[in-house]
Parts: sequence; structure tokens; C-alpha cells
Amino acid sequence: VATDLPTGVPEVGVPGETGFLVPPGDSAALAAALAELQGDDDTSRRLGEAARRRFAGHYARERMIERLLAWYEDVMGRHGTREEVM
Repeated sequence: VATDLPTGVPEVGVPGETGFLVPPGDSAALAAALAELQGDDDTSRRLGEAARRRFAGHYARERMIERLLAWYEDVMGRHGTREEVM
């Protein structure tokens, strides 16, 4: 359960897939989301497993390094090496 802020929160936790998003300052929505997770083991398990898969596919160290290196290669391919630019 996370607050639906205008940041990267919905990117990290996909609403309904890996967890629940609640409006900022809405304590009733927060309580309802937490109660739903606490009262429904199947939903909790499904969301938790999906969150683990999403983390492994997008945010695990190895994956982040691969994405960063690919970004560097893309930038260098578009702009050339430092020596070529200077």
C-alpha cells in the first residue's frame, strides 16, 4: 500500500498488480486497503509475488546495471566518444 503521489510511486508499485495506491491524506482509503490485504491471504500472496517479479525484472542490481550500461551505449552511439567530440 502506497500513497498515490505525483512521483515514481505508480511506476514502482503498479496499482492492482503489485499493490494498492491510495489518495494522499485519505486515511479511510489507507485503512480499507490495509484491511483488504490483512483479510485476504490470496490477494496478499498474489500482489506480493507480482511485486517480487517486478522488482527482479526492473530494479534488481543486475538489471539496473544492464539498463544503465545500455543507456550509456545509446548516448555514446548518438554523440560519439569524448575524444571524437573534442
